[in-house]
Amino acid sequence: MRGVEGGPVVAASAVGPVLDGTVARRVLGYELTRLLADRAVTHGEMAERLGVSRASFTQAVSGKTLLSRASLEVALAHLGAVEVLPRLLHLLRMARRSSSRRAVGDRELVTGLEAFASRIELYDVARFGGLVGDERWRVLAGEGAPELVWLVEEHLANRRQSTSVREQVRRVLGLANVTVQVVPVGLAPELALSGGFEIVHGPAGVVVCEEARSTNHYHDSGAAVAEFRQAFTALRMAAYPPEQSRVLLADT
Repeated sequence: MRGVEGGPVVAASAVGPVLDGTVARRVLGYELTRLLADRAVTHGEMAERLGVSRASFTQAVSGKTLLSRASLEVALAHLGAVEVLPRLLHLLRMARRSSSRRAVGDRELVTGLEAFASRIELYDVARFGGLVGDERWRVLAGEGAPELVWLVEEHLANRRQSTSVREQVRRVLGLANVTVQVVPVGLAPELALSGGFEIVHGPAGVVVCEEARSTNHYHDSGAAVAEFRQAFTALRMAAYPPEQSRVLLADT
């Protein structure tokens, strides 16, 4: 059985978002990694089931190569996860369509997770002006757009912004699926966090993306997700109400 990229792929039957090939590779690898961990199946065990080397399978999971459609079907059947096959086939198709050979990194993953999300909860301590790039705008303003709850630090709202940033904020405020709240300066120390984070609710479960200076860290264990969701709830309760927050942001 051919286990890595090298042949034609039949188009996936599922309809899904159009993704950059590098992003699709990253999401596909992450989804497979989660399934393997949930079922306690090692790379060696799966490679043996597919008739490929362990190194070959590990490269496919990491995004350096791609599984064939047949191998993906066999892998998901072995994992008892055939219900996710349409979505993963769509990701495989997106990954193969791109000629991109950019390195697959941790910043790519959250973009792909957002594309399939039903709800996004974002605690923003630094991005503000970069909140809505082209990729996220397509997600937020497209068909079947997720709900976004955006908590933005007050110091960002108080900063003088360029015309382009103000226009981005107005675009966000104009979307019915977006709720914005400003988090005031001087919160209680127990609510102080080291950085921003994003909670993405998607078809494979909830994933937390914790932002760091040079990379992103992802958490999907029940305990970690619960901790971040509790922090987000506390921050939201301490934030200004949506209407007051919109007035503050409209004046940026």
